[in-house]
Amino acid sequence: MRLTRIIPWMGSVALLALIYTHLQMEIFDLAYQAKQKENDIVLLRERNNIILSDISRLKSANNLGASFLVSQKDLRFRDSKEVVEIVAVGGASNSQMSLASAKTTRSNLLWSLFTPKSQAEARTIEKRNIFSLWKR
Repeated sequence: MRLTRIIPWMGSVALLALIYTHLQMEIFDLAYQAKQKENDIVLLRERNNIILSDISRLKSANNLGASFLVSQKDLRFRDSKEVVEIVAVGGASNSQMSLASAKTTRSNLLWSLFTPKSQAEARTIEKRNIFSLWKR
């Protein structure tokens, strides 16, 4: 081969090697940027959780009650002597109450078809020997 034919081949190979190296550098740069963004997302999620925890703590009944009692120093809880009980005498009879409940069930029939049922109640399970079922 002549030197004049080898030099363009070497130049093109060197150019392809430079392009390949540049692309590899771009890939690594993008990978580092993505990793940095992932770290930023993790930090933002942690910060969000901390802020949500602070908001929940500030909205809690304990905190609201304490801040309310601090701002209203003359408030106090009522004694049992100051509480009045009201007893209904001659109120609605059972038949009137059952008629009222029947009317509400009739009017709520369509509503009850499309609403979710009440939650299942948790019950304890009797402990039995499972292996006794297999023994015969």
